[in-house]
Amino acid sequence: MTGADAGLLQRVRGEVTQGLVATIGQRAQGTGARVDAGRRLVADSLERYANECLSDGKPVLDPAVEDAISATVMNSLFGLAGFQRYLDDPMVEDIYVNGHDCVWIRCAGGRMEPGDPVAGSDAELIDILREIGARGGMTENRFDPGAPDLDLDLPDGSRLFAVMAVSRRPSVT
Repeated sequence: MTGADAGLLQRVRGEVTQGLVATIGQRAQGTGARVDAGRRLVADSLERYANECLSDGKPVLDPAVEDAISATVMNSLFGLAGFQRYLDDPMVEDIYVNGHDCVWIRCAGGRMEPGDPVAGSDAELIDILREIGARGGMTENRFDPGAPDLDLDLPDGSRLFAVMAVSRRPSVT
């Protein structure tokens, strides 16, 4: 994604978050209803952006970019952000992260291959891990210099272990 796409990504995520907060206040919803509402809000936000582009005489987004933005927003709000694409891939057995951009994937059969970054920066990676820790379990799991390790079960049954502040860069397995 380009810098402009990253700005749009933040805009769409913000609009969807605001829309979800508004709908939560209106009625209690199960997870499936929130995900469906999130999909509708993403589509509405992207449609508004396309209408703005057309009004300003600018080209609309390529469908592949729209799909990438939609998937990224949905994964950040309802999944495990940059990790989700690997968790959804049945060929991925393990994910090794040493900083946001040093990612290695162990595939079925033991083959190791480099992966795409899971965040835009190490600070964003730490924020993602804090969010995962907050959502993972009955109580929030702290992840900060005072509690520099995070160890939890993920919703799909896999495990996540992360450290920060005791290594040069945040690391996740």
